[in-house]
Amino acid sequence: PERGFTPTPRSERQTWSSMKTTLSSGITAVRMHHVLMAVIVIELFYGASSEPFDRLWGKHMLDSFAFPAIWNLNFVVWFGIIEVIVLVFGIGATALLRRAVDVDLAGVPLRILTGANGLTMGAALVFALSGNFALSVSMVLLTALVRSATGPVVDAWLNQMVESRYKATVFSLHSQSNAFGQVVLGPVMGGIAILTSVRAALIGVAILLVPPQGIYAWLGLRRSEGDSEKQK
Repeated sequence: PERGFTPTPRSERQTWSSMKTTLSSGITAVRMHHVLMAVIVIELFYGASSEPFDRLWGKHMLDSFAFPAIWNLNFVVWFGIIEVIVLVFGIGATALLRRAVDVDLAGVPLRILTGANGLTMGAALVFALSGNFALSVSMVLLTALVRSATGPVVDAWLNQMVESRYKATVFSLHSQSNAFGQVVLGPVMGGIAILTSVRAALIGVAILLVPPQGIYAWLGLRRSEGDSEKQK
């Protein structure tokens, strides 16, 4: 048993009260900042689209293609090779982006994420419709690389907008939004795959990324209008 431990008197414990206050403050901060609210909503759609894509792309490859008979490699080895390439290239893409672009500059994260979402949406659609093995693998790699490289960009964007006292809570809300999208909407896409086809579900993944693209466009328009007002 632990010795010398003296618990805080019940009357002086404020853990739950402190947590409730922090959470409430974080939610208030998000509600008062339209960009933060938009980022949280976007992350919900990201979670909803990433979960079914990650679960279905392998099945789509198995159902749609005969894997190349190179060195007598079976599909398990092929999937392993793809995962290794994704890991290595993802690290490289993230490092390259950090060196090439200053994501701490105002407006830069929005432009990067707008383009990245468009790429991911296009890659998901091409992957769903393509009948070419190499092109399909390329789209899987592109999707994974874009996700890996843009993670730090989102973090930098949130850091620009959130006061220090709210950062932990807002980052937590951001992560929970992604998880909520995975849990609530992910199974819906799985149901589509079962009732119709995996291809249809993957097309649905691309469609789920349309709202984020619209939100990014709206944020860009608001930013442009704000810059115009400042110049007057």
